[in-house]
Amino acid sequence: MKKWETAYVFPGGLELRNRLVFAPISTMSSSNIGLLSDKEIQFYKSRAQNMGLVILGSANVSKEGKAYDHNVTISHDAAIPNLKTYNKEIHETGAKSIIQLYHGGSATQFLPSQKDVYTVSTFFDERYDKEKHYHELTETEILQTINDFGKAIHRAIRAGFDGIEIHGGNPFLVQQFLSPRTNRRKDFWGGNAQKRFRFLEALLKLANEIKEKTASPSFVIGVRLAMEENAADGITFQETCRLAEKISKLTVDYIHFNQNDLFEIQNEEIKVSVIEKGLEHSICLIGNGSVDTEEKIAKALEVVPLVSIARPLVLHPTFPVDTNLPKTVEELSKDQLLIPDGLWGSIKESPDWYFGTQQ
Repeated sequence: MKKWETAYVFPGGLELRNRLVFAPISTMSSSNIGLLSDKEIQFYKSRAQNMGLVILGSANVSKEGKAYDHNVTISHDAAIPNLKTYNKEIHETGAKSIIQLYHGGSATQFLPSQKDVYTVSTFFDERYDKEKHYHELTETEILQTINDFGKAIHRAIRAGFDGIEIHGGNPFLVQQFLSPRTNRRKDFWGGNAQKRFRFLEALLKLANEIKEKTASPSFVIGVRLAMEENAADGITFQETCRLAEKISKLTVDYIHFNQNDLFEIQNEEIKVSVIEKGLEHSICLIGNGSVDTEEKIAKALEVVPLVSIARPLVLHPTFPVDTNLPKTVEELSKDQLLIPDGLWGSIKESPDWYFGTQQ
C-alpha cells in the first residue's frame, strides 16, 4: 500500500480514508444567490473519488463579504438544502467534506456591484478603486462580522459538513487583520502582532463554542494560511511561524498552508518543516503547492501528514490513480471532465496557472 492510501485520523476522531485533500478552488458557476449548480456538484463528486477529504472553496459568510460573482455562499439559510445535496454526493464517494469560510474585506472592491468596501483600516493603496467607498470597520461591525462567521458555522453543521476551514490566506479579511501592511488600527484589533491575531482568535474560539454545543466531537476546525505575504511590509515567513504557534495553542485540528511550491526552502530546509519543528504544541499541517506527480506526493508525505491538491484534479478527475495530465487547453474536453462554465472560462483565460508549475 502506498503511503497516500493509508488512513488519517484527526484528534477528534474524524477518519479520512487516505492522505489526499482536494484543495479549495473557485469554480465560479454558482447561481446569483450563491447556490451550487448541478454541474458544480458533479464536478466535485467526480474529483472526490480518490480523495480522503474535499474542501469546498471560499463560501462567503455575509452579503457584504462577497468578493466575486458566482461563488458559493453560506450567508443565508436558503443555501442549506443545496449544501446538503452537495454533501450527500461527496459522502457517497467515501470522502469527507469541509467548507471554507471567508469574508472578502477590501477584496470585495473587485465585485462590480459592491460599492461600499469594508476595510480593516483605511489608508492609500494603489490597488484601491477611486469609484468605491472604503469604510474602516467599526467595533460594532467587527463584532457583527464575527457573528456572521458564527451563523455560517451553524449552517455548515446543519448542512452536514464534517468541518469548517477559516480562510486566513489570500487578500481576504482574516489575513487583512493579521497583516501589518493592512492592519494599521490603534485599538483592540490592531497594533502589535498579538492584537492583529485577535480577530482570527475570536473566530476560532467561537467555532469551538458552537462545536461543543451543536456538533459532533469529530467536527473539524481548520485554518488556511498563506506561507507569507507577497507584499512590502506584509506577513513574513518568520511571522507565519509565530502565527502557527499561536494557532496550535488553541483547539484547532489543522493548519492548511497555501504555497506555490510545497518544497520551498528556508535556510536549506523545507519551510513547512521549519514551522513544524518550531511548534510547542502538535497540530496537523496540510501542505500544498506543485504536487502534480505520484513521486511528489510521496515526497510531500515525508514532510506533512496530509497533502492538498488543486490543479491536477481540475485537469484529471482520477489523479493520482492516473497521473497522465494534459498539457494544453486543446487536450481538455469540458463536458467529459464535467468542468463548470465559470471554471472553464478561468482555464482559458489563465492557462499558465493550470498547466504551469503553480498549484
